[in-house]
Order: sequence, then structure tokens, then C-alpha cells
Amino acid sequence: MSLLAVTNHGGLYCPLHKGGTPRVIDCSTSYLPQSYHIEDLLNLDPQDLSHVTPSDILAHALHHLTPSDTARLLINEAAERGWAFHLSSEDADVVIDETHRTAMIPLGTVSLSVFARQSFRHIPLVAGVIKALRLIWQAETPQPNVPLIPSALLLKKRILCADVACVSLIIAWELRQMDQPELWRQMMSGECHDLALMLADEMEQGVYDHPSESLNVLFAEWFWDDDRLQHHDRIALDDLDVGMAANDGPVCGTSDLKVQDVASLTTLYDGQSYAAQFAPELITNSFYRRIPDLTNRIHFDQVMEDYKIMQVDLSFRDPYLADIFKTGRQADILV
Repeated sequence: MSLLAVTNHGGLYCPLHKGGTPRVIDCSTSYLPQSYHIEDLLNLDPQDLSHVTPSDILAHALHHLTPSDTARLLINEAAERGWAFHLSSEDADVVIDETHRTAMIPLGTVSLSVFARQSFRHIPLVAGVIKALRLIWQAETPQPNVPLIPSALLLKKRILCADVACVSLIIAWELRQMDQPELWRQMMSGECHDLALMLADEMEQGVYDHPSESLNVLFAEWFWDDDRLQHHDRIALDDLDVGMAANDGPVCGTSDLKVQDVASLTTLYDGQSYAAQFAPELITNSFYRRIPDLTNRIHFDQVMEDYKIMQVDLSFRDPYLADIFKTGRQADILV
């Protein structure tokens, strides 16, 4: 296999077949094997994406989204910022690594050949790419770096999830209007089916000229579904546990969310927040901080107990004792 060129990000192009469009097969600048810069994936011709490789799959998902104006803006922003995609075989959620500017997107199966044969897996991957793009957008939007109290951290996680869900719905609707209804069908049967039905009803009645005008309504409605909150709270609380146990810094602090924090998490392409008017109620009304699931409520109470302990300033004259209580090495204490 002869080398044709090296991409701007260190990825190698190789021929697919005689006269074919080159494909990215590796990106040496990434810390994960087979990670591909979005800019390089966009340069691939979708007509040549017939082989089952990670680059083919990711490039096909991106090209599937380009008819959507909203998705195209997100894609271009991520490409310009130098982000890369990595296809993960683990059946997990989308994760972004801001340090290495890489988004890990789950394939949904351990086998690329199985993915190629089972077409029902393709659209969930496209949905994962949308989530990764919106998480990248959120990460690139300037936000205050202030440690928050646990309830504010949980609310912030909900805001991020609601934002991803609402933007995904807008993209799905735009693709539906371009005769690509597959993603919309998944939305209609997924976690946010109630929001999809609301959007479809309002668009068909002519309430909005463009689906993005409904974002503030969809965003507020997201918080009313207890099952949705139960699912995302469980993940957020588990992440909070891991962060607090890692002891890498102040996971929790003493600050609460502010209106401008909500606005920065829900910006659109013109820099304006679609949730700006709803933000004051969101951060002051206890309804939006409720934890309807009993298991999550108990978990949160335990987090609060740990948080209160961590907020106590214990000072010791003995450096050894100070280190034990700072690092949590209680096992070193002989009783």
C-alpha cells in the first residue's frame, strides 16, 4: 500500500483503490490509536466509504449530518478547533477529553463487521456523533471555572444533558425535512419522545418558522420527566463519586449556579442563549433540583455527607497526620 500524502494533523492518506479518493488510516498526533481529526474525515469522499474501517464509519456519520444547517455549524466549529474522533468498541456513553481534544464515540458492538451488517446500529452512532459535537461546543464555550455546591453540580449536569437532547432534536427535524427521517424516527421512540412529539406538533401547526425557535420550550420541558431525571442523575452522581474519591482537586465548592452560567451552557451560533429567559426560574425554583428517585436521593445524601467532611479545615501540627487526613489514608492509622 503506497503512501500518498500526510494530512495537516499527521494522519496518513492511502488509496482505497486505483483512482480512488485517499482515506485517513492513522493520526499520529492523537494519544489514542485510530483517532481521526474531524477536518481529515470531512475531506473523504462519501462515495468511497465502502470498507468497514473506523475512518469510514466516522466519516459516513459526519456526511450523513451535513444536510442539517445546525449540524454543519457544529461540525465546522469542532474541525476548526482541531478536535478528533475515536471510535470506541465499548458499549458506553460519549466521552470527550478536553486535554487531548478527542471525543470517544461508542460503536455499540465489538466488531466492525457486525456493525456493517446490522444497519439498525448506524443511526445510534450518528446520534452519538451529534452528542459529541454538542459537548465539544459546550467545552469550547467560555464558562466560569468556579467549584460548585453538589446540588448545583447536579443541576449543571442536567442542563448539559437537556441542551444536548434539544439540539439533537433540532438536527433530527432538519434532516427529516431533507428526506432523511431515520434519526427522527429514533428520536420519536427514544428517551425524549415526548419532546419530539411536542416539536412535531408545533412545527406542523406553524407555531415556529424554524425548529430552533422552540429550543427554550423544549429545554424547560426536559426537566419535567422523572424517568429522564432518574437516568441522568444516576450517571452524574456516579461521576461525582469518582471525582471526589480521586482527590485531584476541589470537585465541589461553595458557589451556586448563576443566570450567566446557564446562559453560557446554552449558547447558539450567534453567541446568544436560547434559555436566557428561563434561567432565573431554573436556578431559583426548587422543583428543578428535585431528585424524584429514592435511590438517587440516598446517593445524593451520602455525597452531601462527604462534601461536608471535605469542607472542614483540619489543621495538624504533625505533617504525617495532616497528610493522612488530606489524602484519605485512614488505613494508615493504627487503632
